[in-house]
Amino acid sequence: MSMRKTRRKFVKAVGAIGISGGIAGCIGDLGGQSTNGGSSTEIDMSNHSPEEWRKEVSERAAEELQDGSLTYAATRVSDPYREAFINRDFSGPYEPLTDKISVVTGSAQDHRTKYSRMMAAGNTSMDVLDVRMDVVVANDVPIGDISNLPSYKALSPKLKRGGWEGSRSVWSFGTLYNPNLIDAPKSWEDVMALEGNQIIADFTPSPWVIGAALETVGEDYLQKIGNKDIRLESSGRSAGQLAAEGQVALNFLGASTNAYWAQRNGLSLELAPSPELHFFASKPISLSANPEKPWAAKLCLDFILNQEHTDVQAPRGGTMSLDLETSTPPDYSDHFDGTTWTYQDFDLSVSELASKYRELMNAPTA
Repeated sequence: MSMRKTRRKFVKAVGAIGISGGIAGCIGDLGGQSTNGGSSTEIDMSNHSPEEWRKEVSERAAEELQDGSLTYAATRVSDPYREAFINRDFSGPYEPLTDKISVVTGSAQDHRTKYSRMMAAGNTSMDVLDVRMDVVVANDVPIGDISNLPSYKALSPKLKRGGWEGSRSVWSFGTLYNPNLIDAPKSWEDVMALEGNQIIADFTPSPWVIGAALETVGEDYLQKIGNKDIRLESSGRSAGQLAAEGQVALNFLGASTNAYWAQRNGLSLELAPSPELHFFASKPISLSANPEKPWAAKLCLDFILNQEHTDVQAPRGGTMSLDLETSTPPDYSDHFDGTTWTYQDFDLSVSELASKYRELMNAPTA
């Protein structure tokens, strides 16, 4: 039985409004002048080779960073990522970034709210945004243009969009199971065959996870899962941990990183072996429309998006590099069949999408 819905049906189901159509008007000029304390970035480098671009930007970044660090906004930074990137001894044109990346952590919503308020006031202390900014862009808040970064230009179309968002890693959501309680499910039908009290799910996942679920398994399937009265949690990590501890057998739409986190902590949680039970997308990263350290921020993003830096893109379990050739652990990529991508082409209303998902899953609506 096919569980796939057409994109047209998906858009109709959630009463979506287009994000993509409103993006172009709110991208900052990447030649883009900064008025926030950094040197002007209004210079034409469109005809530079990647090597020339990096040399020029490196010199300007080094000058900017003499009086402080660039600000890297993130929800959290894992220890492997911190070691591979934040604490890295950079070399070549990226050398100015060494010991000059200041991480500010907080919830994604807090970062988005703070950024929106700062942009409304014409000033922001944020440089690099390691946070999903779909909602901000949908609300016509300006975002930085990164379309002329050499590494951005080299990315696969699946790993970038609109000239404003690139990808720093590839990961997945899907079916995670406790092998001490059930055999590995091989299809969505196997998942449906479980009793409701054997399944747990986060009812507040990211919008792209909801969109992927609607497109991958469909509205009817989600409704049937919801009607099973499965256990619901408001945290993806909590849902994965409870499955790993054996309180339930299967984590529905769980993050791949949760499985490897559980294994590192001596718990039992595995990825279902069938690629069809997982969908992949990129971990997005973007640039402030008015960064305090514009040259340093662009140099930083160019490093992160560079497909040669696989150790930065796949530093922890459940992640793959942007060239799709390196993963941690090495067999993680076995779950990827090259076709189960999601999120990049969705037109959606975030609030309607969240509301629709909660309704289908019989989750709290407030």
